[in-house]
Amino acid sequence: KRGRDGAGNDIGPSAPDSKRSRSGEPQAANARPYTVEDVPEKVVARLVHTGPISAVVFRPGFSTMCLAGTETGATSLWNVATEQLIAAYNPHAGAVKCLTWALDGSVVFAVGYSEPEVHVVEVGTDEYGLVRCKLVCALHGHTAAVNDVVFVRISDKDGSPKTVIITGSDDHTIRVADPLTGALLHNFEGHKGPVYSLCPQHRAHSQFTFSMSEDGFIRAWLFDGTGCCLRNATPGKCCTWMAYCADGTRLFSCGIASSERQANLVEWNESEGTIKQEFAGFVNEDEKVARFETLGNRFLVLSDGPVVKVWDMDSPEVVKTIQHPDFALSAPLRANGTGTLMAVGGKDNTLLILSNAQGERYLSPQASTPESEPGDNDSGTQQLMQQQQQHPHIQQQQQQQQQ
Repeated sequence: KRGRDGAGNDIGPSAPDSKRSRSGEPQAANARPYTVEDVPEKVVARLVHTGPISAVVFRPGFSTMCLAGTETGATSLWNVATEQLIAAYNPHAGAVKCLTWALDGSVVFAVGYSEPEVHVVEVGTDEYGLVRCKLVCALHGHTAAVNDVVFVRISDKDGSPKTVIITGSDDHTIRVADPLTGALLHNFEGHKGPVYSLCPQHRAHSQFTFSMSEDGFIRAWLFDGTGCCLRNATPGKCCTWMAYCADGTRLFSCGIASSERQANLVEWNESEGTIKQEFAGFVNEDEKVARFETLGNRFLVLSDGPVVKVWDMDSPEVVKTIQHPDFALSAPLRANGTGTLMAVGGKDNTLLILSNAQGERYLSPQASTPESEPGDNDSGTQQLMQQQQQHPHIQQQQQQQQQ
């Protein structure tokens, strides 16, 4: 079905104005074509945590700054170049289910938990100059676990830009709130099952988010308050994850059929609301909520059982399989914005950092501060790292905060 906004504008066929990946995080374009040989596969670091890895995300603009959450509720911020723990946060609000970074370049992230809570957290220094995580706002209102959280910029009623936070939950609802005050702006209802994935987009006349639910339907919700403007059934009537490629021109989803339990990975024809292409080789024997990554506007990467599989977006077959004895089954997986490093959940409470040849230059002994990506001029992170280096005992304190 073709969705339309309240003014009758088609939200389907035109290319999105907001060139963003699923999480709302811009991904840098490479100077040369990204090839299958560029997909990170060499394990260059192992970061030890206090529990199994349940979520991971790199900070936009910094190739080596990685945030990881665990089933024990701890969130840890790492400089993967030095394998150094920058900061840790654990409010004991249940297992970490999802993570995302703010869009404005600040060192602010959001965490969704297995308890019905979302925390907006800022990383900064305390009065003693030590790097700490500070709770900015705790968002309440959901009645079950929070499966996805996204920051997105929308236009306010007067046309001025405004950042909001969107959350999807096991309680079947999507909530849109102010990330600083927690004030509820919209509460979208209509799904008949847990909401697993959110995918915001901005077109010429419309601002909306897709939502994917265990009920087997994709819905689109307008931020102007008019509610659901599109409803499509997914392959096998189950979809657990959806994402655009980095430039926002191609849309993909994966899921498990609710009846035959058959896994699927597909590309969508947005203008018609139909399947454009199906990818072979996705098994998902563990039947977990599968979340894929896109690399270089060219490849789909997915942790499938004990291996990581790679598909070319223009080919239905697996083009590369990455194996390692320390990969956890169907582990969380994310790449940095340049596609040079990839983080994969490992066995024994570890996070494995995979690199390609270009990424290894970030990991030299001289890389004492997180490597910034082209076009990034944020000095706040550099200052945090300098503060950390001036206090060598901070590593032990941060490890205690992980507990």
